[in-house]
Amino acid sequence: MDRVDVIAFGAHPDDVEIGCGGLLAKEAALGRRVGIVDLTRGEMGTNGTVEERKAEGEAAAKILGAVWRKNLEIPDRHIERSEENLAKVVEVLRLYRPTIILIPYWNDRHPDHVAASNLVTEAHFTSGLIKFLPELKPYRPKEMLYYFLNYEQEPSFVVNVTDYYDQKRQAIAAHDSQFGRRNPMLPTVVNTRFPYRLESRDRHLGARINAQYGEGFVVRNLLAIHDPVEFWK
Repeated sequence: MDRVDVIAFGAHPDDVEIGCGGLLAKEAALGRRVGIVDLTRGEMGTNGTVEERKAEGEAAAKILGAVWRKNLEIPDRHIERSEENLAKVVEVLRLYRPTIILIPYWNDRHPDHVAASNLVTEAHFTSGLIKFLPELKPYRPKEMLYYFLNYEQEPSFVVNVTDYYDQKRQAIAAHDSQFGRRNPMLPTVVNTRFPYRLESRDRHLGARINAQYGEGFVVRNLLAIHDPVEFWK
């Protein structure tokens, strides 16, 4: 399998676009190999069919520059901690061996986002254990970066994504079944208030680092800065 530098995990086919689409587009533009993993097919969503959401996700991945997008087909609303689900995530980590992984923040209004955060966090640890799935060589990515969906917390750091924000907009718009204004589309939090709130959030985070748009991330470990002078040049 070809290695990637970054894997972004989402509970549903549009989560990574919302939380870290700008960073994914930026890393791809910098020559990094980016992969996207959706844990479910989003079949419990109010709008859109599984087939529509699959096609939309593939289109969005191309816009962001991802080299592949995979779906683990865990049942929507049942992202539970099980040996089967854990093995699915661990297998991805060991086959593609990313340097960092992007995960939904562990506090959110949607229970699936919380469950996805917990499952992938546990898989990150388990992936380094030699006795789990012994047929695959153990591997643990260097760091987990948690991205925001519904709830914004104080980030550990903010990435300037101004130059890539149009790609983020286009990738989100590719999920027309979720964010479009088609009839007979049923109104939801996602397709009414959320798009405006999302851009306001990213503008606010950008303003905090003197940029037009930013995406915030949380890390649980202390960041090591080897040369403060070089870092702040």
